[in-house]
Amino acid sequence: MLGWRIVQVMLLVLLMENLRRNGHQICAPTTTTAVRTTKSFRATDDAGSSSQYTEPLSDRVPAQGIETILATSATHPPFHFFAYAKKTDMVTAHIVQTGIYEKDSTTALVDTLVCQPLQQQQDDGLPMLVLDLGANIGFHSLHMASCGARVVAFEASPDTAWLLRSSAKLNGFWRDKPSPSENTTLTIIPRGASNKVSKGRLSRHPKSPGMTSFIAQSAFELQTGDKGTALDVDIPLVRAQDVLKEIGVSPDAYQLRLVKMDVEGFELQALQGLDLQQQFPFDYLTFEFFPAMLTSAGTGPVDLLVYIWKQGYRYLEFSDKNAKNMDSYPTIPMGNTEAAVRKWGHSMVMQGDAKDGKGFHVNLLVKRVA
Repeated sequence: MLGWRIVQVMLLVLLMENLRRNGHQICAPTTTTAVRTTKSFRATDDAGSSSQYTEPLSDRVPAQGIETILATSATHPPFHFFAYAKKTDMVTAHIVQTGIYEKDSTTALVDTLVCQPLQQQQDDGLPMLVLDLGANIGFHSLHMASCGARVVAFEASPDTAWLLRSSAKLNGFWRDKPSPSENTTLTIIPRGASNKVSKGRLSRHPKSPGMTSFIAQSAFELQTGDKGTALDVDIPLVRAQDVLKEIGVSPDAYQLRLVKMDVEGFELQALQGLDLQQQFPFDYLTFEFFPAMLTSAGTGPVDLLVYIWKQGYRYLEFSDKNAKNMDSYPTIPMGNTEAAVRKWGHSMVMQGDAKDGKGFHVNLLVKRVA
C-alpha cells in the first residue's frame, strides 16, 4: 500500500513537471491524493491579457511560488487543484483529505444543475456559462469547468486567486475569456465584485486563508494582512456586469445557467452590480446566507432575500436530502408579496439565531421565474 502511494506521488510530480515544461493538458487520476510538491508551479507563461479585469494582482505573491500542496478531486470527472499549505486551515485540510467539498449541498447542486444538463445537452443548444462570485481556491469552479461548462470566477484575494489560476492552468482550463466555441474553460477575475467601481482592503480568518472579506477586521476574528503580504494591497472592486460585457458574455451567446456566490457578507453589493433582470438573467442562483456576516457588512439579512425576490427569483426547498434530484426542489410556500418574503426571512433568521447564534449560516437556492 505504501509503495503504491509513493508511485502516485511520483506520478503527480512528473505530471506537474511535464505540464510546466510543455504546457500540455493532463487527465486527472481517479484516486484522491495530496502531495507536497518539490518544485513550485508558476502560472507565468501568459501570452498577454486582452482584458483589464483578468490581470493578476501578483506583486504581493511570493516570488518563489505558493503552489506547494496538490490534490485530486473525488468528483467525476476528477481534476487537480492546489490548496493552502497551512495545517490549521479549517476548510482546505478537509478538501485535501477527502477530495470533496460541501458534498451534499453545493457540489451536489453543481452535479444536478450543471454537470447533468451538460451531459444531456443537444448540439443545437446554447453553450452553458456559469458565474462564481467568491471562488476561494476554486473547487466548485474547477468542478464545473471539468464537466464542460464555461466558468467565470471572481476571487478578490491575490494569493487565493493565484492558486486558482495555477490550478486552472494545470488542468488546461484557463482562458483569458470564455468562447461559445470552446467548452471546459475557466476565466479568473482577480477582483472584488461590488455595485460600484472602487477599492478596498481585505481581512482574512487566521484559521482559513481562503476566507477573506471586505468587512472590518474585528469581526469574526478576521485580520488584516501584515505589511508586504498578499493582503497589504488595495483590491479593485468592479461591477460583474461590466466584466461580463467586456469578455463577451450575453444571453444571446450563452445559456446563463448558474450564479454561485459566497462573498462573506457582500452578497447584496455583488448582486447590485449584476443586472439579473435584463442583461444577465441567470436561471439559478445559490448563495451562502450568513446573517451575522451580512449585518457586519451593513446589510440587513432580510433585505438581501427581498432584493433577490424582486429580481424575479423564487426560493426553492433545498436540503442535503434532495440536492441530487432537481424534481424534488419545490418552491418554498411563503406567498408572492414582499411582506410574505420578509416574514419568512425574519422567521428563518430567528430560528437560526436560536439554534446556532452568531455562527448561523445556510446555503439557499433560487430559480428565475420572471
